[in-house]
Amino acid sequence: MKELVFELLERMIAADTTNPPGNEAQAARYIGERLRQEGFQVNYQRVAEGRENVIASVGDSSAKEIILTGHLDVVPAGEGWKKPPFEMTRSEGKIWGRGSSDMKGAVAAMMAAAVKAAKKPKLLSEKKITLVFVCDEEVSGDGSRVFVRNYHPAKETLVIIGEPTKMQVQIAHRGISRFRVDIGGQQAHAATPEKGINPILEMSRFLLAVERFNQDRAKKQQYGILPPPVITPTILHAEVKENMIPPVCSALLDCRTVEGETEEMLRGQLTLLFLESRQNSQTTFQLETLLCAPVGTSSRESSCCRTAVQALGGGQTVGCFNGSTDMPIFTENGYRNTIICGPGSLELAHQIDEYVEEEQIRKAVGFYENFLVLA
Repeated sequence: MKELVFELLERMIAADTTNPPGNEAQAARYIGERLRQEGFQVNYQRVAEGRENVIASVGDSSAKEIILTGHLDVVPAGEGWKKPPFEMTRSEGKIWGRGSSDMKGAVAAMMAAAVKAAKKPKLLSEKKITLVFVCDEEVSGDGSRVFVRNYHPAKETLVIIGEPTKMQVQIAHRGISRFRVDIGGQQAHAATPEKGINPILEMSRFLLAVERFNQDRAKKQQYGILPPPVITPTILHAEVKENMIPPVCSALLDCRTVEGETEEMLRGQLTLLFLESRQNSQTTFQLETLLCAPVGTSSRESSCCRTAVQALGGGQTVGCFNGSTDMPIFTENGYRNTIICGPGSLELAHQIDEYVEEEQIRKAVGFYENFLVLA
């Protein structure tokens, strides 16, 4: 007989919740009905057409609540998989499939642990257990925003976000800002480049200046638990015709930020780097903010962090998450007692042939169950 957690994970992987467009409602409804059969009270939050959060609770305490949360959406599978991305493949101690590591493995483990805990009447008389699985984390974070705006937690609430940390307790991550940069030149025939201003060359100089700026900041050791901030170009575009100098070159910059860095500071620094690197004073520079999310941070002295370390057996090193999560949405809306801990590896997230080790899934079930008992 298949273990419950792998039965749940198989159904989760089979639900294609690629974002965009998401369509997480199908997975949310399956989870809700499955947990309703186990005695949970289930509610749904509509976020957009075909996009829902599912909230399932058990226990009656208004004094203490444990929230286990994760997202249902996944990034596009892409081409080149050796195994089908939306079928669970289980072999050699690994589970393959899109979302296995990020983060349907954690969703399944949280469900399996909560189902076990729901069979302990004494535990349920002392605390409320709530599972919150949200839509649209990979793009906007709107699922978690809708949840925190409309949910009223208990007086003392502890939150675990199950992003892939290899089952290490993590209490912070860098913020993220994204900008579109448009550098304008002057269109001309490729045979007479002296008649125009090539924005591709100006963009190249600007991006090299950005990289030097990254290297300078990486030498500083004043970021606490966080890695250094970094600005990474991820998309470039400049096209009219193969024999023409284009009028504009565009880039998308992904900026991972640390405490104290604001949107205004970043915009000012990027503008300064452009002014210092350009060779032609007629070149124009436009900057559009696409996203601005703050640093996620909690405390290693919080009851949530201390309990998590204990639930893992003690002696754990508390660190930071190298990606971005919904943590700031929770912590900035009153859920300060929040940590990140889940099965799988961030290095495998968003990759072709994504997988999670079975041992990690089983460890996650045990950890979440221990946490629910100890908290």
